[in-house]
Amino acid sequence: MTRRQIEHVKKRVAVAAAGTGGHVFPAMAVAEVLQQQGIEVIWFGVNDGKTRDWVATLDVVWIALFARPMMGMRLLGQCLGLVALGVAFLQALYVLWHHRIQWVVVFGGYVSAPVGLAAWILRRPLVLHEQNAVAGRANAMLAPMAQKIFTAFPDVLASDRTVLVG
Repeated sequence: MTRRQIEHVKKRVAVAAAGTGGHVFPAMAVAEVLQQQGIEVIWFGVNDGKTRDWVATLDVVWIALFARPMMGMRLLGQCLGLVALGVAFLQALYVLWHHRIQWVVVFGGYVSAPVGLAAWILRRPLVLHEQNAVAGRANAMLAPMAQKIFTAFPDVLASDRTVLVG
């Protein structure tokens, strides 16, 4: 078997989480379990300091997206956020294709939207984890595209693909 064939066989999963510990810590737990199973984890985040420091304890490939929040911003901030969202989408599209990612797991927040959308465009299976009692905007938008949705609370993003994990 050639090196290229071996690289193709290796299992890779992308995880998207940044910002608060509420998004990052559940994602870190999932990443650790995946790694214990021999799966390589590609982590999509932003270079905000906290997230990068927390995730540095894991052996993951770190991808810093050019993404920024749009909610709560004035018009100029929202416009800049929209441009950043487009750039982040193109970055995610390239990384998912280049690294031959087989699954994508998103945990909500502004980093999840471009990664989840890129996964859907590339027809990569998408898994959501919603840890809040009310679904965030990114996960609510991505839910119809997801193969599986894991929630911490009942009746959040309820569908036949939703699993309550607490």
